[in-house]
Amino acid sequence: MTPAEGQTLLAENAALKRLVAELQEQVGVLRDRVAEFEKKGKPPTFAKASRPEKEGPKTRKKRAASHNQARRREEPTRIERHAQGFSKVRPEQGQA
Repeated sequence: MTPAEGQTLLAENAALKRLVAELQEQVGVLRDRVAEFEKKGKPPTFAKASRPEKEGPKTRKKRAASHNQARRREEPTRIERHAQGFSKVRPEQGQA
């Protein structure tokens, strides 16, 4: 490690230590505010009001039996057979 890199790391370390000190000071201030709110008995403005616990999972409403049936298949009115896959070549077209 070069001396320049060492100086850079020392400067970065000092900046981080200052940041940690500032954040610890903020945490202390916020703890004091929370203690004040706890003494007053009111919840802080950023906290949500408590609400009752949910009961267990709800069961799904079943569909009526009259709606649970598919349409029955009917007899076809006519059956058509289609030619599929011409394998022979017409004489006017030449050999395949």
